[in-house]
Amino acid sequence: MIISACLGTAHSRAFADGPPTTQTSALDSLGNDQLMAELAARGADNLLERFFDLNHIPEVRRQAVRSLSVLNDLTDPKSKLSDADRRKEAKQLADNVDVILPNIIDPQKLLTLASALNENLANAEANRLEYWGANAGARARLRPAAAAISKLLGKAADLAAAQAKDLEAKLKPNDEAMAARWDKLDTLARNAKYQQAMSAYFVVLAAEPEDPARSKTAEEAATYLDQFDNADSGVQARVHNMKGKLSLARGAAKEARRFFMGVVNDKGQMKPPPDAFEQFDARYFSTVADVDAKDLPTAQQDLQGLTDWQKDKFPKLLADSKLTATAIEDSNKYAAALVPMLQYRVNVLRADLAQSPEEKKKATAAAEAVLLQLRKDRPELAPLIDDQLAGLTPSDRPVGQLSPIILNQLITKGDAESNKGEGQKQDAKTIARAVEAANEILSRLKNKDPQVTPQIAAHAAIAIPTLEDRANHPLPAANGYLEFATQFQKQDLKTATEAVDRAGYLVFQMRKLDRAPDGFSELYGKFLRIAIADPFNHKELAYLMGDHLQAQGKFAEALPYFRQVPKDSPQYLSSQYKQMLCLRELLDANVPEDEHKQYAKDLTEVAGVVKKLGAASTNQIDRAMAVQSTLVYAKLARTEQKDPKASMQTLADFDSLAKGLPREKELLSEALFERVQDQMALGQFKEATDILVDLLNKTEGTEGMSLVRQLLDQLDQQYQKADIAHDQATMRAITRSEAQLTGFLSDWAKNNKNPSIQKYYYAYVVYDARTKRLAGAMSDDPAEKKNLLEQTLKIYQSLLTPQMHDLYVKTLDPKKITSGEIDPKDPDASVQVGLAFTQFDLSDFKGAQATLTDLLANKKLGPPNLVENTPEGLKTKVNDLYWEATYKLLKSNSEVAKSAKDAAAMTNTQRALKNILIRGGIPDRWQDKFESLRQEIAPDFSVAGLATQPAKPSAIRK
Repeated sequence: MIISACLGTAHSRAFADGPPTTQTSALDSLGNDQLMAELAARGADNLLERFFDLNHIPEVRRQAVRSLSVLNDLTDPKSKLSDADRRKEAKQLADNVDVILPNIIDPQKLLTLASALNENLANAEANRLEYWGANAGARARLRPAAAAISKLLGKAADLAAAQAKDLEAKLKPNDEAMAARWDKLDTLARNAKYQQAMSAYFVVLAAEPEDPARSKTAEEAATYLDQFDNADSGVQARVHNMKGKLSLARGAAKEARRFFMGVVNDKGQMKPPPDAFEQFDARYFSTVADVDAKDLPTAQQDLQGLTDWQKDKFPKLLADSKLTATAIEDSNKYAAALVPMLQYRVNVLRADLAQSPEEKKKATAAAEAVLLQLRKDRPELAPLIDDQLAGLTPSDRPVGQLSPIILNQLITKGDAESNKGEGQKQDAKTIARAVEAANEILSRLKNKDPQVTPQIAAHAAIAIPTLEDRANHPLPAANGYLEFATQFQKQDLKTATEAVDRAGYLVFQMRKLDRAPDGFSELYGKFLRIAIADPFNHKELAYLMGDHLQAQGKFAEALPYFRQVPKDSPQYLSSQYKQMLCLRELLDANVPEDEHKQYAKDLTEVAGVVKKLGAASTNQIDRAMAVQSTLVYAKLARTEQKDPKASMQTLADFDSLAKGLPREKELLSEALFERVQDQMALGQFKEATDILVDLLNKTEGTEGMSLVRQLLDQLDQQYQKADIAHDQATMRAITRSEAQLTGFLSDWAKNNKNPSIQKYYYAYVVYDARTKRLAGAMSDDPAEKKNLLEQTLKIYQSLLTPQMHDLYVKTLDPKKITSGEIDPKDPDASVQVGLAFTQFDLSDFKGAQATLTDLLANKKLGPPNLVENTPEGLKTKVNDLYWEATYKLLKSNSEVAKSAKDAAAMTNTQRALKNILIRGGIPDRWQDKFESLRQEIAPDFSVAGLATQPAKPSAIRK
């Protein structure tokens, strides 16, 4: 800007002259303050920090002293600092000027530093206030710089004067060198004082309009400058203009205009005559004085005069000057930009003084048009121009009617408002308006509005979460930061990275809360996924992401994240263990054969790693992982590798590995449990039952029953897999093993002298009946099949006798009886369904029909899917009993209807089957059965395209 060029020239002239730099003493002779200042100025950071620690320097003092380290960078003409870094360092020095002043005794250095603050900080804010008018933000930013410059110049003047006086006493005749030094110091002192008076203008501009000190400072500076308002000073025109500006700053607009017009109308009285810049300033600010005085006719007249002069006279004056061609071109360019600024202010005044809404609207539109054209011509002025455009916009105008430029500036205003310091009141309307404007821009971006540039869109996208963050709304703020990072990472990776980091901070702060806000789980997963992926690459979070997905039952998705954890990570063993748990879940799911084999292979490898690493650790948690992996490894050897001997070998060192761990007794029981299954798989039934009985004798009755139930459940799972695969041989082998086992256990419990075991005799008989029924149903020998099923029928009938019913009631939970959840008079539903299934297998369809109808109608077998609580959370699983009973009831109904030739009954059965097929969700295991029945009784019914997919189990978190 021209004003900065003019002031800067004046300042540099004064600052360029001065005495030689004063020699400093050796470091060890300095006081603490001087020593710290010297160390900071030299960049000796390590020594400085050591000094701080040894002398217990307070942190506030340390920060102030550290600011001295930027002195050299800021005043070095060869420094490669960016403009932004220069502004930052200048602000740091201005804020800590009171620390700097006592530690610099060279007046020339103080003068140079004042010039640097003027050039890098003060001028920009002063220009904004001069050319655009009052602005609270600019005043606040100028204030510390103005005060610092005044203090630096004041001390420079005092030091130079004192040094000149000291030298004056030592002057000797004919000592020209000493006389020259004295002259230089004296000149420096006077120039510093003059510059301090000139820079008082900054102090006045920075003061609040109602501050009484504003006028006083302006008057004192003007009075001091009177001595230079003459032909002998060499700066008369410049001083005359400054006195006008000081008058303008304290509100004396008419007085100010007289000073400016004195320069405009100079007819040779001023020496030297006003140069091109001084004439421009006088014409420009006389119009500003008109605007401040609300004298519209004079303002329009003076503006026209400036416009004509700037186009005609100014270029000629510049051409006659000694400036370079580049300087002349730049000066003309600046002048051409300054005049529209004044046109804008005159139009704003016209709008303020308008007598009608139409006239006001017209003047406002004219002001806006000037700014838009200037923005187009001078894009580097966009932030300043946008601020003025926003000021022209009525606060109640809907955001949908505003241009992206205005919307962008509303966001900037809201951002500044929300970032006010502690104790400063925020304007909630301004912030809300900013959020509204940002959302409008993003909406237009989605609609591909060509006026929404990538820069404006990015500004809006980051503003929303920033405002939410400052308003202490962490969840929407974090979500917004992540949205920005996802959408704008290619455009602005630095800001996107900062956004992800801030989102992470908010996420982990929320994670510490006793109760996370609604939606946190989704946010947590989103943050981890984005942070881990390119381009942010926070691979250290991979374990957390795997853990998060595993907790949701997304085992396949969790695996890749656990696999990203490196071997040197403290979480490596845990990640391997978690992989093992995920793979175990996936292995138990119904997946294609090739996937199953891969999961089995991966599980074998990872279980081996966990066992090896955990067994070698002295940490109990690590050893517990090794113990669990040993059980998994043993089960894999038996079930997947069909090698029960290898399974038993794996368990050989289990007892020593589990020794001393929490739950040692339960772990040893699990190992014995595995050994039982190994012996059964080897056909060593006696050895298996011996181990099992030994295990059961060491446990309480309830615990023993639980172990037996687990064993039978595992055998059932193998049976179900074989059933789905139509592996009849495996199914027969399993049912025979189960039948042998439960037959032995029922006799063992019946004859056991331990009351806690004998108490569960009834339950063991129920198990025995079930396994004998399965064995009979699977037998390929008709005679054996009939014999086993008839034995089973008798067992079920005996279980329904009053004597056995009494034993059944003793197994029931008394609390459920008291609450009415269970009626002890009702027969055992598991016995009823077992009896019905046996009748079905013996082709007694009428008997099966009656019992199954009652059980299903009264919902005694539960819903199609069950929800159960597991260590990994709530899970749904297929209720196979429900589906088997449903199929066998429909089959029984059809057989009874066919036998009785009852067409109505057959129609009802067909309708019921069709309803099930339409509803869908039939599990894999029962698909073939229902399809076979459809082909038998409703072959013309098509279910193509209907939802008949299996209802696969899935994990559910609370």
